[in-house]
Amino acid sequence: HELWRHARRLELLSRVSTIEDVSTYRALLTRSDLLVLPDRSGDVRSLVLEAMAAGTPVMTGDPVSMDMIRDGETGYVVEATDADAWASRIRHVLGHPEEARAMGLRGREAVSSDHRSSNQCASLIATFEAICSGGAYPFAQPT
Repeated sequence: HELWRHARRLELLSRVSTIEDVSTYRALLTRSDLLVLPDRSGDVRSLVLEAMAAGTPVMTGDPVSMDMIRDGETGYVVEATDADAWASRIRHVLGHPEEARAMGLRGREAVSSDHRSSNQCASLIATFEAICSGGAYPFAQPT
């Protein structure tokens, strides 16, 4: 796999791992220095939110589907196809643990204030109630 080849070339292989058993990832998030997520599909928002909630710094290659990440503030956004940029940012994060820790804490605060599951549930229930009572879905108005 291309990722392993780059990790080996950059002498990062000893610091990279994959998670084959999804049931163990939460425990790993709390012990991780960084979540590196080059996935561009956006299918893993929940993993990103959980990492941020755990205070783990997050690095992604897709700024569109990962709108909760404000580059340099609550996480890092890297050009998805630029392997050198990924390697440089990873080295920077691992070489500056205090900065990474602060980034993780800002991510945790962002999730706590902007992505609470109770708020999302309440919004979903309100939407269902509006629809069931004959109302329309309240789409956001363009700005």
